Amino acid sequence: MFEHTITYIPIQYQTGPDEGSLFKRKGLLASPDVASLTNNPNFDQLFRHMGQDNWELVCVQPLLQGMYERSTNMNQSYGLGFSITVGYYFFWKRSLSPQEE
Repeated sequence: MFEHTITYIPIQYQTGPDEGSLFKRKGLLASPDVASLTNNPNFDQLFRHMGQDNWELVCVQPLLQGMYERSTNMNQSYGLGFSITVGYYFFWKRSLSPQEE
């Protein structure tokens, strides 16, 4: 028998410059800030703690958020839809001790 738990770690994004942007809009999310995940002390502590408590990582699932941009200018018309990963769910399991079964 196993017990299961889920943890979540968010990802920060860097905003990109509007230079060369098709829609000339400032502040679009450009790329994930990988350091916000890998240099996050909570991330390191989570994995250390889960390992010490005999949890086994079973699966990682991204959490996606739908994003969209649309024109409000009467002279042009466009729409842009995309999704970004805003964080990760980590699914863990560990064996129950014989007393807990």
